Amino acid sequence: MYEAYWGLRSAPYGDLDGTEGFYTGPVREEALARLRFVVEHAGRSGLLLGHSGIGKTRLLAVFRDQLAQQGTPVVLVDLAGIDAPDLLWQLATQWGVPVRRQATHVELWRQVTDRLGEFRYTQTTGALLLDNVDQASDEVQSLVIRLAHGPRAAHARLAIVFSAASDTLAQIDGRLLERAMLRVDLAPWDAVETKQFIEAGLARVGRTSPAFADEAVLRICELSQGIPRRVAQLAELALLAGASGQADQIDPDMVEGVYQELLAA
Repeated sequence: MYEAYWGLRSAPYGDLDGTEGFYTGPVREEALARLRFVVEHAGRSGLLLGHSGIGKTRLLAVFRDQLAQQGTPVVLVDLAGIDAPDLLWQLATQWGVPVRRQATHVELWRQVTDRLGEFRYTQTTGALLLDNVDQASDEVQSLVIRLAHGPRAAHARLAIVFSAASDTLAQIDGRLLERAMLRVDLAPWDAVETKQFIEAGLARVGRTSPAFADEAVLRICELSQGIPRRVAQLAELALLAGASGQADQIDPDMVEGVYQELLAA
């Protein structure tokens, strides 16, 4: 494996959908701060937008962990491909509500709204982090609206953050968009952030000297268009190619080569 060749303990960029090795940088730090503002001023919603692969899912997972650490009852649900009972089941179980395996839609709804009632009595803010709302069915979007507009949600200071691809707003119910008090757009990385991400990932797993020439990093940024998932993919493939060719350092030609292989695949 290429890890041994480059002196790495493991793959440098981790699980791209998890929180391991998450690189914040100024753009992500600002996005997290704005999402915290939504929760602190609960009652409306926040909308997280960005291109596919920009890191919305990963950012929501990091935000969930931050909220949980401070004691906020938080739920993170991917809305793609689920139905209304699935959503209610996930809300109930992640909020620690004991539910019967064969619970009906009505029972699940009552248990979730009862939980919101508990938030009201304890003056607690609950948080719903809903990924891929643009891929949710009309039924699921309507259920989210019903939860957001319910009297118990208002008294519980329920905060909702939902994410979507930047070019899919037409697929989101207008009533959800109207509730969004804050829009957070994740921008692609520039060359500086791309370099910081690549170097931070390598340093985290034991690399003490640069493995990429500056020109190679710039080429990765250009070819990936600053999309984090593509940056990580190109960097890992370049490391693999460099190890196969016993290179001392990754150069722009190696990056170009693996990129062309991806296009041909």
